[in-house]
Amino acid sequence: MLVTSHNRLLIVCALMALLFLPACKLRSSGQPAVAAAPLSTQSGWAIRVTGSGWKAGSKITVLIAAKGASPSQGTPVSSALTDASGAFTTIFLLPTDPHWKALPELAVIASANDQSSTATSTFANPAAATPTATAELTPAPTRTPEASQYVVGYVVSIALESRTLAVRPVEGQASTIALTPAATVSYQGKELPLAQLRQGDLIEAAGAVFSDGQLAAQTLRVLARGTIAPTPTPTPVLLTWKGEYFPNLTLSGAPALVRNDPVIDFEWRGSGPAANIPDDAFSVRWTGNWLFEEGNYRFYAQVDDGVRLALDDHWVIDRWHESGGALYTADAYLSRNTHLVKVEYFEARDLAQAKVWWEYRGPGAKQNYPDWQAEYYPNTSLSGLPYIMLNDRTISFDWKSGPPVAGMQSDGFSARWTRTVNLDAGVYLFEVVADDGVRLWVDEGLLIDEWKETAAQSYSAERFLSGGSHRLRVEYYESTGEAVIRVAWRQLPATPTPTATLPLPTPTSTPTATRTPEPASTYQPAVTPERPSGSVASRFTAFLPLAGQPPAGLPLLPAPFRLLQPGLKRF
Repeated sequence: MLVTSHNRLLIVCALMALLFLPACKLRSSGQPAVAAAPLSTQSGWAIRVTGSGWKAGSKITVLIAAKGASPSQGTPVSSALTDASGAFTTIFLLPTDPHWKALPELAVIASANDQSSTATSTFANPAAATPTATAELTPAPTRTPEASQYVVGYVVSIALESRTLAVRPVEGQASTIALTPAATVSYQGKELPLAQLRQGDLIEAAGAVFSDGQLAAQTLRVLARGTIAPTPTPTPVLLTWKGEYFPNLTLSGAPALVRNDPVIDFEWRGSGPAANIPDDAFSVRWTGNWLFEEGNYRFYAQVDDGVRLALDDHWVIDRWHESGGALYTADAYLSRNTHLVKVEYFEARDLAQAKVWWEYRGPGAKQNYPDWQAEYYPNTSLSGLPYIMLNDRTISFDWKSGPPVAGMQSDGFSARWTRTVNLDAGVYLFEVVADDGVRLWVDEGLLIDEWKETAAQSYSAERFLSGGSHRLRVEYYESTGEAVIRVAWRQLPATPTPTATLPLPTPTSTPTATRTPEPASTYQPAVTPERPSGSVASRFTAFLPLAGQPPAGLPLLPAPFRLLQPGLKRF
């Protein structure tokens, strides 16, 4: 009887284990899920996106699309890194163009960057809803704090001793944030020391708002890094340029004057910018973080003498030379975000003029890219809209562990370069160095295909090209670690084709006598091709622009990336 009862007990336990095991497994693994909801009913809609059930440590790209659209039709708006439990939270600002406002419902799509999983959810479009009446707006805070208030905004200044921040809010109303003693600061799921916050950082803070407008934050999360390091001296950054004036031509040493310039629109004629700045032989650097709507822009610089203009630390105008007055332009595509604009100028002698401005040219305006049309994407799949589009004079970059342009992530990005070049007829050797994946097309023919994660590797291939214009396209992605991409090509020297390579007749039954080769000094090829004009080195064009010199600081061809010498075995 005891044995029978024992056996029954074992059977019951086994059955219960079989029943509960799938449920336990399901709880531990879960299914990727995502949800989205507006933060408030105020203007400048901020959408909070939460996810769960993802693989821990995954990089997630968040896209929005019309309801029922596929992930390939989505527009990237944010990214996040899942925590140890497979959860993530991020916030994005709803695009302001009419296309999105016309949709009553929107789909938010979360996609793992390794393309292992996706999840989709829908939410009511707050921009399409009827605006709420004034009486329904949240009243001004009282002395009693209101729990669970959120502020999303850009950092203006930081006071480390008092643990307070001045912010420019884009969602919420608090312009001052005081961190509680137990408050945490994080970026991409990792703790971030308060001293490492920057001016221009886009942050989200949660806490309680008091009647004086101050938010006592319990948590603060950096959504996107700014580009200006905090400074102990108060310098306004809203709608102004930070101007640094130097009493020399090279922007060297400490500036003799630092001030805020509302606009860059100066004609100093024969006098200097200030009493402590000479009339001639001076230079100026202006920097500012400016909020751009998504679209194409044309930048103008009218100067006498030299000028340089950079977007997110990427030079788009580089005319660092004396001139009697000239107007320079550059076109660029910009995402809806805050972008760092930097202008450098020098005056040599006589008249001094510096004017810089830009104009919005619409989402589909034609662009001018004289060298490489560069498109940088905040993902590894070249999907969605690019973060920025620029003219790159060369493809020769060693970003190490940093981002390709300021404001982008250091890992998990991709880029595409395209251009048209005129080449003489001949055999060309194309060489590429990449860490990680790279592809190269010549006239839509895939010549190099190494789309894989790897340390820096060198690849090469040959192709005969007819004389005339040819279309080149390079695609690249960076996974983790260091990022390197270099592309070069050169025409190989022409070599005579021996007549012995031509098809020979079928030998007869009577063998021919052995042919004694003629001395090399008397051998004449059937056709003596002309050697291309210039040396081989002069035809190596990939690392030099078609005209002018590369911008200062551009990395040169590294020692391991040498030109193949004539006679070296090719494949």
